[in-house]
Amino acid sequence: MATNQKTHNDEIDLIELFHKLGQKTKDFFKWFARSILLIIVFFIRNFYIIIGFIIIGGFIGYGMFKLSKEYYSSDMVIRTNTLPPADFIAYVNTIHELTKDAASAKDFSTLSRTLQIDDTVTRKIKDIQAYYIIDMRKRNGGYLVDYGRKFDLQKDTLSRLSNRVEVRVEVYNNEIFEYVKKGLYNYFNSNSYINQLNNNRMTQLRELISKTRAQINKLDSLEDVQYFQKNIMPQYKSGQIVFLNQPEVKLLHPDLIDLFKQKQSYQKELEIYKDPITIIEDFTPLSKVENSRSKYVIIWGFVFGVIGILVMFYWEQRKSIKDLINKG
Repeated sequence: MATNQKTHNDEIDLIELFHKLGQKTKDFFKWFARSILLIIVFFIRNFYIIIGFIIIGGFIGYGMFKLSKEYYSSDMVIRTNTLPPADFIAYVNTIHELTKDAASAKDFSTLSRTLQIDDTVTRKIKDIQAYYIIDMRKRNGGYLVDYGRKFDLQKDTLSRLSNRVEVRVEVYNNEIFEYVKKGLYNYFNSNSYINQLNNNRMTQLRELISKTRAQINKLDSLEDVQYFQKNIMPQYKSGQIVFLNQPEVKLLHPDLIDLFKQKQSYQKELEIYKDPITIIEDFTPLSKVENSRSKYVIIWGFVFGVIGILVMFYWEQRKSIKDLINKG
């Protein structure tokens, strides 16, 4: 009897639990629907005021656009043949500092001497910076440029490309990218330390090619001896040909092929990547305007739209907000 009473009570408890869950779910959906309805009513009631704020923001954005100087940006991917990416980026970002100093002092002579290009060109340069390229193939199969300089090797499992970086150039004239590229070449080729490193790299590659070629010739000769003199040639004894069991000869083809591949890799490095830097992807012919009129209008319109929403929400709920502050 006691067992039946306990089972009955358990069934009542479960029914009551499901009833409460159902009521809570129903209350939640009611609250959600009511909130959506209130938001819609709020926007309908204040539609013209919010649109007015957005229009004001758009006019302010257009005014900011007229006051600003239009500039273009383009990117170039460079293979660093001599310096590691960290040193290369630090070296390029020296130009970034020179560009800022030149713009603030209105004196472009130092920047012009550094890049070995005319003042009429350097005056139209807004900025030059280099960035790491992050290998994202483990995640989405592509690459990511670390424009924000937020990538942390200690915290992330991704890696930076070991010999490629991206250089972004921002200019006030869309026609000077070729002159800027020439200036970057001048900047690197005029550095004696980088040239010495590159010459040393070239010498090492030539020596490696020579040594590899000698190893290939040696293995080739050894293979010929093993196959044609030891393995194939029979021995004669008492006028009869005697074939002796020879030990198994190690095949040298894999070693030869590996050496050939290594030599070709050295030759490719020597012939194609002979300069301190190699341009993998050049500046795009049609660079984009970074501070376009539409961008200013959209950004400022959005900002003032948000301000308008907050102002009208405060105006409608100011009494409730004040009561809440007073109670706190």
